[in-house]
Amino acid sequence: MRSQMQMGEYRRALAFASHTAGAHLEAPAAAALYAWLLRAGGQHAYATLVLEAAFQHNAADPVLVATRRAFADRVPKCHRNC
Repeated sequence: MRSQMQMGEYRRALAFASHTAGAHLEAPAAAALYAWLLRAGGQHAYATLVLEAAFQHNAADPVLVATRRAFADRVPKCHRNC
């Protein structure tokens, strides 16, 4: 995904992150990364839903806790159509 993002292939990176997060519920960091990519793409509400769904499976995971805190602390920059 890193190389895809570096090459400007956001949609491919997002698709891979979505698959990984959905197929590997035992890996909460995958859901956190997917949520970050969604948020980076301006899909703030869906990013929050993804993150909260991951909490249902792994509420004490430190990556999810840190991601939730970061989402709450940062005001997303407005992209198109804000």
